[in-house]
Amino acid sequence: MSSAAVYGPGQALREDDPAQPANPYGHSKLAMEKRVAGWQTTDADLRHCLLRVANFVGADSLAPALRDMAGPATLDRFADGAGPRRSYLAASDLLRLLAALMDLPDARLPGVLNVAAPRPVEMEALLQAAGKRVIWRPAPPTALQDVTLDAGALQKLVPGLAFLNNANDLIRDWTDLEAAQ
Repeated sequence: MSSAAVYGPGQALREDDPAQPANPYGHSKLAMEKRVAGWQTTDADLRHCLLRVANFVGADSLAPALRDMAGPATLDRFADGAGPRRSYLAASDLLRLLAALMDLPDARLPGVLNVAAPRPVEMEALLQAAGKRVIWRPAPPTALQDVTLDAGALQKLVPGLAFLNNANDLIRDWTDLEAAQ
């Protein structure tokens, strides 16, 4: 399991786009990818498929704000007036996806695969779906507005799987999973 963080900022990032991490987390994930890619095995049938996973609601930078029911959430506002956009995958979709990938013949698995719902989501929309008030601040120079993945290869590999893809559904999935704990 890797991360979209290996790409750094960008829109509709594809598996063959260059990795340009913008933070230590992305650098560590890229180092892990390189280590996995360098493993040699005597078993010619053993293959590795690095999953570059999108954000999960409740396990990303919005998690503290989502869990703080009393206070508003702060988001960066960029020069175009918009906030951050990210690719997401509902946690409940991950298990179905992993099962589908495990059912595929190894030869069909690519070396790297973006794992995300087809469309990115505005972080503001997630906060609003959670009933949170947003406070805007000017984005610092280090803030990343877009880290969104092209999930076309994933859709071709497992065309029968549908993924939750809008803020309301993603928040509902997260709250259902939190309530089940």
